[in-house]
Amino acid sequence: MKCHPHLLAYLFRQTQPVTLLGALALALYALLDWRVLDNHHAIPALVLLAQSIALSRRLAWRQKGEAAFLYTSGFSRDTLWLHRILVTLLSGAISVALAGLIVWLGLRSALQSNAGNHLFPLMSLRENTAPLHWLAIFLLLTPLTHYAWARWEAHAAAAGYLLTIAVALTIWFCSEVLTTCELSALALAICLLLAWTGMHLHRNMEVVE
Repeated sequence: MKCHPHLLAYLFRQTQPVTLLGALALALYALLDWRVLDNHHAIPALVLLAQSIALSRRLAWRQKGEAAFLYTSGFSRDTLWLHRILVTLLSGAISVALAGLIVWLGLRSALQSNAGNHLFPLMSLRENTAPLHWLAIFLLLTPLTHYAWARWEAHAAAAGYLLTIAVALTIWFCSEVLTTCELSALALAICLLLAWTGMHLHRNMEVVE
């Protein structure tokens, strides 16, 4: 499958409001949370989950007849699925990059220190890996939410929601018993499986004029 910059730009324009809100929410969290950032805080995961769901919804076109227009423009179903995934990843990367710069450039540490937080700047170095963890979360959420929404478009929403809950519980349980490398390998395998399954589901979906 070939990457089409014009298709990416077309789809990304649809995601700009969601990207802006997600980036703003994560940036405010990175600036204002008084605790030392670590991999177990729920707020970043919830922000990224909301952004991923909103993006998969924003990029869904079944009820708008947009797919028929794109298909007749020469784009295959697999190409459209790939570009939906890429645009979602780009949106999430922008949100995480903005929050990461706030952490890595010392803006968070300076603000917290000036606000009287005694943990800073002493503990700031411990936070450098937190944005990378947020990016890993979004990488996992992207195929998951797109698959769940594809199930919704195929009138099987319950299956998508149940799968989302099952995967989240599995990752949460495994994070308590597996090493970081083992957990990363498991998350990567789940990502690839869901992306492949979602692509094949998308192939068989009805195109609405």
